[in-house]
Amino acid sequence: MKITSWNVRGLSAPDKKHLFKRVLNKLDSDLVILQETKLSGEKAMELMKYCFRWEGVFQDAQGTAGGLGLMWNPACVEVNPIASCNNWMACIIHHKTTNLNFPLFNIYGPIRTEEKLKAWTEITDQARLLDLDKTIMVGDFNAILDIDEKEGGLKKSTKVIDDFRDFLSNCKLIDIIPKNGQFTWTNRRLNFSKISERLDHFFVGDWWIRGEFFMETNIVPQIGSDHFPLSLSITQELTEKTRLEEEMETISNRVMVDGMTNFDNELEKKLKEQYGEILKREETYWKDKSRELWIADGDLNTKLFHASSKARRAKNKISAIKDEQGSLKTSEKEIEQAALDYFIGLWEKRTRMTMRISL
Repeated sequence: MKITSWNVRGLSAPDKKHLFKRVLNKLDSDLVILQETKLSGEKAMELMKYCFRWEGVFQDAQGTAGGLGLMWNPACVEVNPIASCNNWMACIIHHKTTNLNFPLFNIYGPIRTEEKLKAWTEITDQARLLDLDKTIMVGDFNAILDIDEKEGGLKKSTKVIDDFRDFLSNCKLIDIIPKNGQFTWTNRRLNFSKISERLDHFFVGDWWIRGEFFMETNIVPQIGSDHFPLSLSITQELTEKTRLEEEMETISNRVMVDGMTNFDNELEKKLKEQYGEILKREETYWKDKSRELWIADGDLNTKLFHASSKARRAKNKISAIKDEQGSLKTSEKEIEQAALDYFIGLWEKRTRMTMRISL
């Protein structure tokens, strides 16, 4: 399954519609999530007629600003719209090939700081009515998770960053980090005037991480907007891994009965090569996933780290000790002296033993 999100910065101009249709076919996605369509009513319907093989639902723009859209290939996907407003749409997605059902949110984050927290609260409340574990949230959030997700221009407010991280933590969402780059938006200027940010994201619930899925996001190079499209690929590669294991087992059983043939030898080599590639991808995936989980949990991990450290220190701390005469020492100074006396005595014994052997 492949989902692509793109802040298109308007789709009303004829040349932009032509470009979008070309990109739509090129992306080869089951679902295409749109922000800033700047379309309303009939204009949205005109786009659907122009992209005749697709179906879609739209949230009207506010004048010449905003506008959300969700388009899908009806051969692969069914969509049930749940709720929408100016900054988000919520739908239930049924993917026919995999028989997966999950909530999906298309989000266009407010630009004004005071409106962001309100939007995060509304989305959280709606997400809790659905299945948070299976939720996918995607779009242009107009927010970053860390100061490193912006280069150039003025620094982002730490409060805005913290509010965004709290929103993700409350929804228990995990950030799927792009494999081929970092920034999804640029002002397309040069030198000191250049500003780049990671404003577009795919976030998923814990169910996707626990399940037998490989998830990968990629930034797609494209003209026509100051945002780059962001694609999420979801594959059930463990099924492929099982298939390879079964095929290799079949060859082994055949070899035990009939011996190795040239055909089985070549086939086994090929299967082992494919199997090795999957194991490498698994290893890389889970290394990356550990980082994504850490980022998503934020301060929760810091608390866990400190709690673990405290527990480890408590476990390792000596609260009482008996000296050579059997007396119990409980104060820190007495424990330190008793331990020192013990090791000095041990060293003296070993020294005397060495001298006897030498003599």
